[in-house]
Amino acid sequence: MSLDSLTTDVIRRGVWAFVPQPDGTLAYQRVDTQSGQPRTPGGPEPPKDPVSNAISVLTKYIPTEVITLYVAAVSAAPALRAFTGYIDMVRIYWVYAVLTPVTLLLIYLGKLKRANQPLPPSQFWPWWRMLAATVAFLVWALAIPGNPYVRGDIGGVLAAFGALFVSTFLTLLEPFFEP
Repeated sequence: MSLDSLTTDVIRRGVWAFVPQPDGTLAYQRVDTQSGQPRTPGGPEPPKDPVSNAISVLTKYIPTEVITLYVAAVSAAPALRAFTGYIDMVRIYWVYAVLTPVTLLLIYLGKLKRANQPLPPSQFWPWWRMLAATVAFLVWALAIPGNPYVRGDIGGVLAAFGALFVSTFLTLLEPFFEP
């Protein structure tokens, strides 16, 4: 799934905020991003995307925008190294690993801004999705030929199966880290 889809899902579900209560206290509640009104506990969730199947479990946290750019960088790596002398596969791998959560956060904040929504406090940012997308990138990037860490056919096969396993596992962990 793309980082754009991950941030759309966060906005669709609402953000968490401190909401003033009738007794003057503040309560931590999910607030609808469209109306700005608190959601009632147990109330209906907004409709989900129509497609929800085994493929979406495998692809939910894969940051397709970053993976696409990483594949292009891997392809260009020999020319970049010849031209610069210091760009190598290890640096490319880790630069894109760092770009993954940064890109997700920028997309999320940009969508909030376009929707005229206030920025939530940083503790309510999509930290789990940033971490999960980064882990998914780290594993899926190892399944791409030419990566800096996995060599040989058997290593490539193991990395590919590891990527499938990690993607599924991240989706299973989601209920523990996102309310």
